[in-house]
Amino acid sequence: MLKKINWRYALGEILIVIFGITIAFSLNSWAENSKSKKEKNKYLQNLVKDLATDTMMLDSNIILLQQRKNDITTIRKYISTPNNRMDTILPKFYNLSTPINFQPRNITYQTLINSGDFKLIDDFELKTLIQEHYLKNEEVLQIYGRQDILSEKYVGNFFMHELNFRDIYENKDYSFMQTNFFANMIGALYSTFGVKISSSQEGKLSCKKLMAAIDKELK
Repeated sequence: MLKKINWRYALGEILIVIFGITIAFSLNSWAENSKSKKEKNKYLQNLVKDLATDTMMLDSNIILLQQRKNDITTIRKYISTPNNRMDTILPKFYNLSTPINFQPRNITYQTLINSGDFKLIDDFELKTLIQEHYLKNEEVLQIYGRQDILSEKYVGNFFMHELNFRDIYENKDYSFMQTNFFANMIGALYSTFGVKISSSQEGKLSCKKLMAAIDKELK
């Protein structure tokens, strides 16, 4: 004789199982979302550190580049009215060949892209700002690179092939400063230093804009 099924009991058991599965799934989803948020925040915090470092580097570069422009102005005054203070002029000239570099910290951004974790940043505007900032970095690097080429091609070549350091130090021969080539060379450097300053200022503003957006996201 078949035993009568207690459908009410059976239905209750099924509902309990479904309820348990739903809770387990919800807890797992909550845990995954919590983990993803922690990972995203860690990335954003590291981006802020990178941006702060880049800002300080650009600030320092702006000061150095302005000093180079001031040095060229001093050198130009000597060219127009030569004097005997070459002990102060020559170091300024030699210093013009020393490169001023910008090496942005982009390890965090590259990790975000290469790992596929960029999808963790779900705010579209913030994601766009991040991408625009690192494109701006590429523009700044290109401008720095053009000035470096000028230094290597013309200033470095001038030092190696046009200057006679024996005549400069032993005979006090500074006639090289009266040539058109020298005047054109420092004029070109003056212009590129100005372009570098403008580019550095734009890069710094981009850093600050992105930092403000990230800070807002982390609150």
